[in-house]
Amino acid sequence: MCWWTNIQWQKRLDTVGRREALAAGVYRVTDVLVLANKATAAKDVPKQMKEFVQWANANETNDDIARFAAQVHHKLACIHHYEDGNGRMARLAMNMVLVRKSLKPIIFEEDFREKYNYFFVDNNIEPLIVEITRLVNQQL
Repeated sequence: MCWWTNIQWQKRLDTVGRREALAAGVYRVTDVLVLANKATAAKDVPKQMKEFVQWANANETNDDIARFAAQVHHKLACIHHYEDGNGRMARLAMNMVLVRKSLKPIIFEEDFREKYNYFFVDNNIEPLIVEITRLVNQQL
């Protein structure tokens, strides 16, 4: 069974660390800038999320688990589907991919967080893939 078809996990995970759950799992309705980049237009978020789910279902058997986990993270972060908590949600989804393959979740250390935001400035996913692959390989 494809776990990506059940988006209810987003609603549960989105409440982690929040004082209010009124908008948990609700896509944003306003346009936003993220690090000087324009995120997906609010009106296009449902379509982009549907395409993300289709892509994830088609690629979840990818043998390069680190690459797939990085792509999941990057795609969700770039869609920026919520008003707040998108990075947290992207990291949780990435870690769900890893845990489903019997790997440990990745925790980004403080020094990595400084580099983290730059992975999204020019939409270049390769440095993120390299870093996640390095962190996954440390577990093996």
